[in-house]
Amino acid sequence: MCESAIEVCKNLIKDNVPTFGICLGNQILGLAAGGSKYKLKYGHRGGNKTVIDPISKRCYITSQNHGFCVKDFEKNGFKE
Repeated sequence: MCESAIEVCKNLIKDNVPTFGICLGNQILGLAAGGSKYKLKYGHRGGNKTVIDPISKRCYITSQNHGFCVKDFEKNGFKE
């Protein structure tokens, strides 16, 4: 899953480039940092959120949920 993105993040970590990941980006960073992923027994499901584009004034509906987590990255000196 996302092998090329994980490799890019490994290089960013090696070069001490500050990097921030949200959702899948966070999982990719965790895997690049030496962590492992696991499926939650019950996924976290949130309500949908509306987002308005300030330029076009269009409204989008975004879903808020996830079903996987990353563990064991702390052993390599990383923290949440």
